[in-house]
Amino acid sequence: MSKKRRKKESGALKPNPTSLGRALMFTHSLVPRLGFLQNLFGEKLDRIREGDWDGADLTLEQYEEALSLTDYIDDMPEAISPETEMLEVAKRILQYGKAWFEYFPDAEANPIDDAMYDRLMSAYKRYGGIEPTGVVPAGADKSTSISHPVLHNNLDKCYRIYDSEDIPEGTAEKDSVESWLSRCYEILSLPRTETIRLMLAHKLDGVSVIADVGSDGRITAAQSRGDEEKAMSMPGLIGLKVCSSILGSSFKSCTIQYEMFCTNDQK
Repeated sequence: MSKKRRKKESGALKPNPTSLGRALMFTHSLVPRLGFLQNLFGEKLDRIREGDWDGADLTLEQYEEALSLTDYIDDMPEAISPETEMLEVAKRILQYGKAWFEYFPDAEANPIDDAMYDRLMSAYKRYGGIEPTGVVPAGADKSTSISHPVLHNNLDKCYRIYDSEDIPEGTAEKDSVESWLSRCYEILSLPRTETIRLMLAHKLDGVSVIADVGSDGRITAAQSRGDEEKAMSMPGLIGLKVCSSILGSSFKSCTIQYEMFCTNDQK
């Protein structure tokens, strides 16, 4: 199958949210396919671990099976909770899509398109799932222990400014900018009268980097996400100056998390 992002949005297997009976019938018809999908994406993840991208690709039929599951979980009536096996399949699909995005040199080759990934991720979180990390292919393994577990597994988003604002329909994340700032003040032991400056920028999809920065503003250690149990060492970033050397007299070092990307001119 040609390695192009699949833009097709199928509605053929969506449950009717107004009919519990039809939803139960759909669940019954889906159960035999869950085992197939679980084995399929388990095998595809193994191919990625081996660096076999051709073997990891999906046929059109396999993609449509994954899309059908995404459609179902995304539109599942509130009266039904997904089976544990269904959430495990969803996790494997998310790991699969993330691994393609993070490690395959041509991002357009990802068999799981952005729209499908985002819908499945939102539904997965809505039922208590935590965004999984991908898998590391052969030849790319510069694994190291995770130095900052909280930052390493922090993949949450927020869709509102204040706690009092409504959460957009269909989103699982309940956090707000207000709550995040409150936690920042608490962690830094800042009085609420202290004024801090925020910088807002467009979201850029790059490589997530967690770096320790010395008092001179240069990176002393850096790593990116590998999987749930290990990080990826990035020794080439050591010594890179990322901020002013003035970090405050009370700071000998700090840790930052940011997105790293290259423009075409810098490749």
